[in-house]
Amino acid sequence: MKYGRVSMFAFVEDWKVFLQERGDYAKRWEEWSFFGGHLEEDEKFLEWCLREVQEELNISIEKEDVILVGEFSNIVHEVSDYLSHVYISKAYQKYRDNIKIQEWVSGRFFTFEQAMKLKIFSHDYMVLDNIQRFLDNEL
Repeated sequence: MKYGRVSMFAFVEDWKVFLQERGDYAKRWEEWSFFGGHLEEDEKFLEWCLREVQEELNISIEKEDVILVGEFSNIVHEVSDYLSHVYISKAYQKYRDNIKIQEWVSGRFFTFEQAMKLKIFSHDYMVLDNIQRFLDNEL
């Protein structure tokens, strides 16, 4: 089966996750989402992550500051053939002064509990749950 390839990225700090405010960029009804998107032809997931962070947040994040949470298939309800990679960075302090939101309206930190109450895509709820479980197992 050929998968559509998408990736998502978020900074995590003090058990809070950094999400983008979608505003008029919303594809459907979502108000918040992860930074991310579709991979370009023959692009590797880590290359994607570094490129998208540069494009959307205007920062050059270092590879060693990026953590792969996991690879998830069939995470999108509407389409059953997506392969998604989820990345986080716990190095927000290192980059925060240089972040400039290039795409979307703004970015903001939410606790996982707050984020689960936002208007986000259904697969983003699953991603949040997986990030939280990843962090629980890491400590």
